[in-house]
Amino acid sequence: MDARPSFAPLAALPLLSQLKIGQPKRGRGEFSDVQIDQLRALPRLRNVRVEMTTPLMRRLLRQPHDLQWQQISLPGLLDDDAAALLPQLPSLTQIIHSWIDCERFDWLRGLPNLTDVTLSFGGPEGAAVGRAAPLAVGLRSCSKIEKLALSNCSDLTTAQLAELLPRLLRLRDLRLSSLDIDSLSFLAQPPLTSRLRRLELSDCRQLPLSELRHAHSLCGLRQLELIRSFSEPMDSLSPLLYTPPSLLLPQLEQFEYATPLPAAEEFEEDGQV
Repeated sequence: MDARPSFAPLAALPLLSQLKIGQPKRGRGEFSDVQIDQLRALPRLRNVRVEMTTPLMRRLLRQPHDLQWQQISLPGLLDDDAAALLPQLPSLTQIIHSWIDCERFDWLRGLPNLTDVTLSFGGPEGAAVGRAAPLAVGLRSCSKIEKLALSNCSDLTTAQLAELLPRLLRLRDLRLSSLDIDSLSFLAQPPLTSRLRRLELSDCRQLPLSELRHAHSLCGLRQLELIRSFSEPMDSLSPLLYTPPSLLLPQLEQFEYATPLPAAEEFEEDGQV
């Protein structure tokens, strides 16, 4: 006898917009067809959190449907097969994923409502090479993005960012981590100069400190975080220029600065000495 719970009673909750479901008990496998249909029938759902696999996502998003989900869990490894399913849910507004293994990014064109995008290609061993160009092309079509976070895309260039970011007319929050960029000149372009409210740079160590001058064009910036970035540290007085009330960025409300650890200390943290 199948004792799997029914999701049908949830339809009596007209305000239910978020649902988190734990992993099925061992031996029961993934959700039954009946449970899938019950989930798909909940009219108000916008945020669905479930232990996701590519086959499960294929079953949940099969056409036809009238789902208006804006946030969903994604498989642990987002590869091309899983990502290709996402345009079946064009209502999606958020993609937050820390393990990307995609070669293609044309699926981003099918997600016109994205506002919050976080893509990481894993640690240094899994840093993306040869993916920056298709990634930048895909992101250009997501004109509603307000928050963009990119990390470990090792061949993403300043030129590609300069081409991409001005197209994101609503961008307010930009976070770049573990990139090998050598310039911040893309920051001195409209509409970033007037619209950007938060900038975070972490572990971008190829940047000359002089490149920080381009951030001075961000007249509406409220938060600035410089974490283990730049090829040399600030002198003892420079952080005071950014500490609110800032002489360089009058709208700044929060400033955080941390220098890279010396190489010997990094090895010690990793347990290698």
